[in-house]
Amino acid sequence: MTFQTDDGVALVGEVHGGGPVGFVLAHMYRSDRSAYTSFAGFLANRGFMALNFDYRGVRDSCGLFDGEDLYRDVLAAAEVLRERGAERIWLVGASIGGPAVLTAAANGDVDGVVTLSGAANALGAGADESVVASIEEAKLFVVARNEGALMEDARGWFEASTEPRRLLVVPGYDHGTDLFEFDQAERVRSAILAFVAEQQ
Repeated sequence: MTFQTDDGVALVGEVHGGGPVGFVLAHMYRSDRSAYTSFAGFLANRGFMALNFDYRGVRDSCGLFDGEDLYRDVLAAAEVLRERGAERIWLVGASIGGPAVLTAAANGDVDGVVTLSGAANALGAGADESVVASIEEAKLFVVARNEGALMEDARGWFEASTEPRRLLVVPGYDHGTDLFEFDQAERVRSAILAFVAEQQ
């Protein structure tokens, strides 16, 4: 499917499942919407709606890649889910998708946000502690223990944020959407669903 951002860029994405709770899935840099295919299916099989999409300038989407505008892509994807009947919207962002979903949450109407190995500043997509502090909605920060600077970014975001919030640190080096594919996959998926359920 194709949808447009507020600045007129046509993006391509895939909607999975249905239900009153929808998830926008924002991918890593040098990746595309396919990185979320398995997690989108996981959500759909549990009664959720999910939209994985390509950022502007990536794969099938139009425009030029620009980290500063990725939050616009996220907000446009959220609107697609609303139009399809989602009453509650969660944003999930991996790596560069982390600051994109946080900035989107700070500028839009959503119910919660999840970051996976999010970077406070990556290729123009940045979300400093003041951005995080402005988000009143629920926040879950997920990071692998051996991710170095990204571990510090996750801790900084957590400390700057208000309740409801949670920091989940898992063993290993898995980055971004790889957290759904390897040793920590069950733990991370379960933690996300449990956190979402707690906010209902």
